[in-house]
Amino acid sequence: MTLKEGELAPPPTPGEPDPDYVDESYPGYASFVPCGKVAPDGRPWDEEFAGEIAFFDAVDQLPLWASRGLTLEEIIERARS
Repeated sequence: MTLKEGELAPPPTPGEPDPDYVDESYPGYASFVPCGKVAPDGRPWDEEFAGEIAFFDAVDQLPLWASRGLTLEEIIERARS
């Protein structure tokens, strides 16, 4: 799962560039990993990952998880405030 502008972004659709593209040996998660590939008879991604989405919604409220992306100094400064 990927965040785009703070919101959960859907996986790329067929023909759309995969944001996790590295090179031909790893063309991106949705293009490479079997569980990430589009299947005509598959479930919608947000239904399939409902448990994971609920987990991330819950842990986003935890202090350290909500501080991800910050430097250690920034986390310490926030804790002091």
